[in-house]
Amino acid sequence: LFFLRKNDFEKALPYLSMYIEETYEPLLKDANLVADTLLKRASFYATVSAYNIKNYRTALKYIDQAIAGATVKQAPDLQEYKVRCYEAVKDTTLWLKAMYDGCENWPRHDFFFTALMEYFENEKQYDYAIDLADTMLNRVQDIPLYWYAKSMMYMHKSDWARCEEMSDSVLARDSSHLDALYNKGVSIINQAMEFAETACYDIKNPKCRRDRLKLQEIYRRAEAPFERLRREQPDKKNRWAKALYRIYLHLNK
Repeated sequence: LFFLRKNDFEKALPYLSMYIEETYEPLLKDANLVADTLLKRASFYATVSAYNIKNYRTALKYIDQAIAGATVKQAPDLQEYKVRCYEAVKDTTLWLKAMYDGCENWPRHDFFFTALMEYFENEKQYDYAIDLADTMLNRVQDIPLYWYAKSMMYMHKSDWARCEEMSDSVLARDSSHLDALYNKGVSIINQAMEFAETACYDIKNPKCRRDRLKLQEIYRRAEAPFERLRREQPDKKNRWAKALYRIYLHLNK
């Protein structure tokens, strides 16, 4: 504890390790030290000390016991350490498991979910990402992040209708979520472009007028999201300028 107070983790770790290891010696088996609350605290300090000096394998040696004895606030932070340790030692299998365990045990601590989403996105495993988001939503309905993640994955899959639906789910829970608003606008624009590819352009065909009106209706739905983005993010013209130009062109504005 003396060395810990000085943030001298290099010197503190051997003493903490000795304390932990000695409690399991046969000579002390009748002393019931394993149940000692100091052991849990020592495991916590040993984990933090090892992590701070980048001794990741030693941190992993004690971290489960540290988590078991941690407070409600400390436990998810320790699980973050666990994830980062497995990443540092390049153990992808246990790294993924640690993130899944984090999602399961602390659904309101978004580090694990966000890290997994990034992994799935990089690996183009969009269906896995959607399944995980659904699992989280079955447990926690009021966190917009899970809905937003689904909107992003459907965008990657070019499923524009579902992307729009998920973006609306985000906005219903957080109307200020401008990224979800952008996803909604983009998904509607893409629906319009897809419809335009199969629309009738033969002015002698009655279907031509119906298709033109439907196309305008779709663009009209896209207008509000992009106009709001223009108002609230005037400097981010790359988000709304081309889209609004296309919308106004099709709506004769």
